[in-house]
This record gives sequence, C-alpha cells and structure tokens, in this order.
Amino acid sequence: MVSYDDQSQLNFSDQYTHQYVDTSNSSFVEVILDGQTYRADASMYTPFQLHLYHDMGDGRRDLVIQSQAPLMSANGQNIGAMDIIISDADGAQFGSSLPSSINLQPVVGPNRFSSGNDWADLHFPSRNPNNVAELSQVGGDAVGDVDKVSYAFEAVVEFANQSPFTEHQLAKGTLSWETGLAKVSTGETDADYEDRTPELTLTVGDYTYTVDPQLEGDVLRVGAHTDGQGKLRGYHFAYHYPLLGQDKFGNPAPVIQDFVLDVYMPNPTITGDLSVPTSLPSLQTPDIDVRIHTMAGGLKVVSLTHQSAYVGPEPKVLINTMLDTPDTNLIVPAKGGKITFMRDVYFIEPPTYSMPVEPFFIRYGENITWPNGFVYNKTGSKKVDLFKDGIYGPTSFYVPKHWPAGVYSYNLYTYEVATGAVVTKTVQFTKLN
Repeated sequence: MVSYDDQSQLNFSDQYTHQYVDTSNSSFVEVILDGQTYRADASMYTPFQLHLYHDMGDGRRDLVIQSQAPLMSANGQNIGAMDIIISDADGAQFGSSLPSSINLQPVVGPNRFSSGNDWADLHFPSRNPNNVAELSQVGGDAVGDVDKVSYAFEAVVEFANQSPFTEHQLAKGTLSWETGLAKVSTGETDADYEDRTPELTLTVGDYTYTVDPQLEGDVLRVGAHTDGQGKLRGYHFAYHYPLLGQDKFGNPAPVIQDFVLDVYMPNPTITGDLSVPTSLPSLQTPDIDVRIHTMAGGLKVVSLTHQSAYVGPEPKVLINTMLDTPDTNLIVPAKGGKITFMRDVYFIEPPTYSMPVEPFFIRYGENITWPNGFVYNKTGSKKVDLFKDGIYGPTSFYVPKHWPAGVYSYNLYTYEVATGAVVTKTVQFTKLN
C-alpha cells in the first residue's frame, strides 16, 4: 500500500525531472511480507521523495517514490528502505504534477519495458534477499518474486598485475542474474540485457569482494551471442563497477574495478536463441572456454558448479616456449607482423614403461594480454590426453596494424583436469607505434 500527498512541495525541477518532498504525517508505504507488516512514514525528518520523470523521448512518464525512512515492523524489525518505480508508457496520466490516482494495467515479464507498456517495480536498495519484485497490479496486493539464477564458480588466478592477486591462487564466487530481464539492445547475432540489482561475490585468498550496496545505477550486463546461423556462440557477463572487499579481520582490500565473465564456444554446436540464459554449459563440454577478467588480473575458470573439488598439488606437466629468430621476433613493426613460437608441453618426470597407460587429460590454450590489460582470447582451450597427443611444434599469429602500440604478453597455459594444477608460460613482445 502506498499513500502520498499529491500536493507535496516541489523542491527541484529541470527540463526532465520534477522532485517533490512529502513531509505529511499521513503519507506512508506499507508492505506485507510473510504475514508481517512493515511500514515507513513521511515526516519533516524523514521525508518521502517523489521524482516525476517526463518527456523520456517516447512519451513515457516515470514516477519514482523513495521512502527515506526504513520500513519497520511493529516489533522493530528493519528491512531497509524501498523504491517504487511506476512507468506510464503513453504519458496519459503523469503530467508535470503528482497524479491523484494511478490506474495502470502493467505488463509483467521481460516485455514490460517495451514501448507502449506500463510497468511497475518494487526495489529494495539495501539488497536484502528477494530485493526486487514485480507488481502484477497497481493498487492491488498481488506481488510476484522475480526468478533469479545463481551460478557458483571456481577459478585459478592465471596472471596478475595488482595486489592481492598472486599467480595460481584459488578464487571462488557466485554470480546471480534475473531470468526476466528486459532486452536493452539487439543485433543479428547478439542481444544484451541489464540486471539493475546485481549480486556478485568473489573470494580470493583472505579477501572477500561484493558489489557496493551504496552505488546507484550499477548494472550487470548480460549478453547472449550466436554465430549468425542459430548456433550459440557464448555468453558475456559484465559488471563495470568497483567490487569492495575486506579480509577476515574486516580490513579493507584493494578495490577491484570491474568483473567480466565470458563463456566462449569456438565451435558452437548448441542451437540456441538470444534469450537471457537460465543455465550455463558445462566446463567439460568440448571447446568450452570460460574466463574471468578484472582490472586486477585474470582468472581461469576451473569449475562452474563446484561438482569437482579443486586440488592444488605440484603440476605434473611443464610448458616451454622457444622463440623462432629471437633477435627479431620480439618486435612487431607499426604496420603489423607475424609472431612465431615453438611450444612444448611435457611431463616433469617422463612416464616409465612400468607405469600403466592411463589417460592423462589436460586443457591447454593461449591468450594475449594487451598493453591496456585487455585479454584477447586467442584460441579458447582444447582438451587432450597427453599420453596420446603430444603438444610440440610451432604456433604463430599475425598482429594486425590496428592493434595499439605497446608491450604485449603471449600467455600459454595448461590445466590438469584430474588435479586442477595450472601452469603458465609468458613471452612478451612489443608493437611499435
């Protein structure tokens, strides 16, 4: 239930926004959750703020009601403040003054943001559990929870350029997103969605990171991509806002500036659409490469589900890279040029003939770190049985003219499927300006 004074005082106005402050004793927001009633009242000390956004470019008018006071139960339980966002798609009801009645018939589900559709949301900025709900009626009491997908992952820090990340350190985390997100952009082979209540945790060593609950307007960008022929190419999850962390004693951790999770299939075989993902492909699926990128370093995903426990013994295999013509191969001219390596993946202790010939699976792949920290996922990862398929020989790639000048790192990595041990080998080269 929402009650506000439609004669509230105007204290801010510009071309697109009117902001009212309601200090009347009769205005309130009341919510019933699991039979418990929570209420926030307006007063001169804790006023309601009502923002009326008009002329949004498509005729839409939005009314945002913010209770500055927390919602409290009769026994003193606090569930935090709440925002109510109501969109009048055709602008028929909301002018430049507060409406005396709201008579919308909102569209629910992922299409509610489409032009011409009214919609309304409840939003708890304090990020309590189930902190977003969709109003199935305006003025009624039917409120449905928004479905969310939570996905656990484990990763190994593969390379790093900032504390607290150190090479081969284990990281764990959980990423959640809504299944009923509205599409914000689309193309022939991709579609992007925005989750405005992102939930993300990441633990690295003694540090635990979460999204900043004080941020306004932070979003998780969810992208679904196909190869243009109806086969799913992969998913992209991007959170371009700081992650705040602390250690087990409550001391602040170095800030992680952003978080990107890429699920990439170099050879797409799964027929898919461009809807919000409700599940992710298994890491054991051939040709799946999953990586996490942050400004603080890169993480190689080991597990997407915690089904296989991570074990960190000494690696059984080594990587060696040798430059072809090392005197000239480390410099790429401004017009672009070719880089060639010899790579060798082999056992630290070669197996003897007395050992049983059992499969020894590894995943290996390569990527290139640009001068600005961007990770170019060159080939994805491949799974081989090292007893049967030796990895030795030249590999080369062409550095295009349009790549920026600076120092690059070519990273070759292996991941032992049975043990989880990760080994990397890095060679740096420079592209001239």
